[in-house]
Amino acid sequence: MAQNEGISIYPFLEGSKFGVALQVPFYMLRRGAKVDGQKAFGVVLLGLIALYFALQGRKEPPASSPQGEASPTCQARVWAATLGYQEVRLQLEGQASLIRLAWPQGGLEVETPKVCSAGECRVPIPPGVRPVEVRVDACPPIRLGE
Repeated sequence: MAQNEGISIYPFLEGSKFGVALQVPFYMLRRGAKVDGQKAFGVVLLGLIALYFALQGRKEPPASSPQGEASPTCQARVWAATLGYQEVRLQLEGQASLIRLAWPQGGLEVETPKVCSAGECRVPIPPGVRPVEVRVDACPPIRLGE
């Protein structure tokens, strides 16, 4: 009679060797069944940890890149641009051959093989120059230091 003291949650398995193991005892279906708070906390914590690691695998591009999509004549994309006291730093992706800098008192034009290495470019500028407009080949300009 021990087999019939529960409700089968999988009626299609009744009569098989798995049907007995998948029965829910009546005392678990009572309205006032108590759940151990520590077990519930553990299950919730485990779920949050699993969610954290599931979301870690997603790699999204930066929310705002300094430069828009590359135009047909623009073969490079600037991922980061910073203006220091005596240099402009750029992180490039793609192909670029020329970097043009312009500021109120003058400008500079350099070839990328001279100032770039492994996708990072460091262009020296006069100390304290502000603002600086940066152009990589025919790409749209980026204004720094405003």
